[in-house]
Amino acid sequence: MRRIPVGRPSKAVPVVPVAEFVRILPSYFLTPEFLRILLRGRPWKTVVLHAILLLGASAAWPAPCHATDFFVDNLRGSDAYDGRSALPASDTNGPTKTVTRAMQLAGMGDRIIIANTGVPYYEGISLVGGRHSGYPALPFAIIGNGAVLDGSRPAGPKMWRRVGPDLWKLVPWRKGHFQLIENDKPVPELRLPGRPESLPTIPVGRWLAWKGAIYYQAAKNDDPPLRNFRYAFHSVGVTLYEVHDVYVADLTLKHFRLDGLNAHDRCRGVTIENIQTTGNGRAGVAVGGTSAVVVRKCEIGGNRTDSVLITEHGAVKIEESKLDKPPAGK
Repeated sequence: MRRIPVGRPSKAVPVVPVAEFVRILPSYFLTPEFLRILLRGRPWKTVVLHAILLLGASAAWPAPCHATDFFVDNLRGSDAYDGRSALPASDTNGPTKTVTRAMQLAGMGDRIIIANTGVPYYEGISLVGGRHSGYPALPFAIIGNGAVLDGSRPAGPKMWRRVGPDLWKLVPWRKGHFQLIENDKPVPELRLPGRPESLPTIPVGRWLAWKGAIYYQAAKNDDPPLRNFRYAFHSVGVTLYEVHDVYVADLTLKHFRLDGLNAHDRCRGVTIENIQTTGNGRAGVAVGGTSAVVVRKCEIGGNRTDSVLITEHGAVKIEESKLDKPPAGK
């Protein structure tokens, strides 16, 4: 797995790296082609030469002859544009407004380049199947340039209900995992073991998840509906499912209901680099099923339950990264 150079030509013919070729060469000797040649009594030099020629051709053949860059800009872009230009150039040519729209336009081996405008992208994105996969020498890439994907929505005045002396109730649309945010930071939570039968006393300035709702204890004469509260709405920042050869870099993923990034199942050849995940309702990074992810130079901390959550047969390789908690498994 290799990092995509930012200045990569958009229509260059990729060359399979020597290291990749050496890696796959031994696998040839377990194939039916090798056994047939061996049974014919061919010299060992002929067998090795045949393997090199066959694997050299097969390794180079699947690589595409072109790849496309799609640009995203949530200030100057429009989802009516084609995403082929970093700046608006005509009625149809320019950056998309959302990353979701760019993902709809992109194909195998393409690259999504997100502009860091200083304004978060309030959305979560999904990479699914071959369309959002790449090749060993040409991964499907998302380059964030330091942009932020934020999964929160405003907790407007109509969402709050007073249920006691300075005690307020907020019922998010989705259940299971909650997060309450104010001034871009998670509000301190009261976490209790088990499930209390009755609502316990909540300290001032804290919230408690109880029976499908958020209960917030305000100070006397405080009015939470008028404050700048937000709650976690989108489930995951970046979801990956049945993809291979994917590279995600230079993004902040925060305030999602579940995870910043979730490799759900059957993901291989996935590398995330220089990713920050914080303030998410469960884990910063979750890897499950048979997925394998390399976490390189990432900062993962301040998430509600876990930094890195590994479930089932998932595998994570952590390189030069900062975690506030050790990886956890279930």
